[in-house]
Amino acid sequence: TSRGGAEAHAELGSDALPANLEKMFEQAEAEQKVEKITKEGDKAEEKQEAAVEEKKRELKRQAAKKQAASKKSKAEAEKKASLKLLKQVANDAKVVKKGPASK
Repeated sequence: TSRGGAEAHAELGSDALPANLEKMFEQAEAEQKVEKITKEGDKAEEKQEAAVEEKKRELKRQAAKKQAASKKSKAEAEKKASLKLLKQVANDAKVVKKGPASK
């Protein structure tokens, strides 16, 4: 009778085993889907962070260009003012040398 019980158990086990295996496969597939979605989410997040960092770098470059242009413009204006003042001083020196008698 022990042999008959083993056969009965084996038959019962063979029916139960595929159901358990199917559940295990379904669970494994579900876990793989979750993993895939998580990886995709991580990649999207990394991509977004990289885009934000690139935008920050671009804004810094633009600010640096603007600052350099401002400094150049200011330097040019100062040079122009200095030349104007120098010409004025030179003209005043000519007038002083000639004196009021030349009028």
